[in-house]
Amino acid sequence: MNIRILTSALLAVLGINATGTAQAQTSSQSSVSVYGIFDLNVSSIRTGSAAGSHVVVMSPSATSTSLLGFRGVEDLGGGLQAIFNIESRISGDTGVGGGTAFSGANAGTASTYDLSTYVGLKNNLGRITVGRNLTSAVFALLNGNAIPSGPNTGMVVATSPQGLSNDYWNSNQIKVESAVYNGFSAQINYAPGEQAGDSRAGSNLGGALTWQEGGFRVVGGSQRDNDKTGHHVRWDALMASYVAPGYKYKLTGGATRVVNPGTGVTALGLPWRDSNMLTVGGNYNINGPLTLAAQFYRMKENLKGTTSKLLVLNANYALSVRTALNLFINRSNSGAVAINPLSGGPAAAPNASASAFTLGIKHVF
Repeated sequence: MNIRILTSALLAVLGINATGTAQAQTSSQSSVSVYGIFDLNVSSIRTGSAAGSHVVVMSPSATSTSLLGFRGVEDLGGGLQAIFNIESRISGDTGVGGGTAFSGANAGTASTYDLSTYVGLKNNLGRITVGRNLTSAVFALLNGNAIPSGPNTGMVVATSPQGLSNDYWNSNQIKVESAVYNGFSAQINYAPGEQAGDSRAGSNLGGALTWQEGGFRVVGGSQRDNDKTGHHVRWDALMASYVAPGYKYKLTGGATRVVNPGTGVTALGLPWRDSNMLTVGGNYNINGPLTLAAQFYRMKENLKGTTSKLLVLNANYALSVRTALNLFINRSNSGAVAINPLSGGPAAAPNASASAFTLGIKHVF
């Protein structure tokens, strides 16, 4: 595609006046900020294995992914802004940074900045970004989270056996996100496969639609990933939530589905399993700083027809607007495909029960 045509199309989506933008460049204002999450926990875990079932570990990112990020914005005039974001994962227990940049149905690569790392443009109509970013359907998953300490122990560990851990962030994305209009907003993402002679191989395409009214919010999302050998996988998520006035309590529920017609769709040992998952949860604010929560997950894998279940109990105590203590008591009961009771902990055994007791602290800056 001619680069001038592509550029004009992207500018038209945001309603950008290229002439007015050029005139504003001499007086633009810009800012850069540093932000992050530091989450660290100590856990007592029983994996359910026949030998060495009990282990005590220091687990980073058990509630939310620890990260260091940089974001910037530059005013270009006429309501248009240039934006960028750079994020790197951090393991607080060892000090190691970065991680594996999973990308849909393709094997991941070691990366320093493995989370949201992109550049783009935005105005009051929405925004366009290019680079590595969250897939659209992940926003449906996050809407179904009821655990106030964070989604990692809960939504992330429950959907990881389905393969969704391969697809939170994807590389090479072109992503368009709309503003909210009459309660509705939408987003779509596309990543080229970068394979000569076959535009579909290695590519992925996804989208999400959100409706919100008062405290109600419903998000549906879908993603299709193609690997480089002719296999593909599709997954869908539909999640609803309700937040009571004053954030006194929150209720969530929803489902995910993975459709994997082949056996070759694997990313670094994390297979995409043909499966379905249902979840329901809620939290309640006891007083200002203390919130109690519970969420239940039931996953059925369709190869052998077995089910795995996870119950997450969480207490979150806010010491300030940035720092909170958390307590988790979790139990999984797994079939042929195991669900780990704790994010970042040792693997649970299949066809067995596992549990975790966790105390931790999270600081957001």
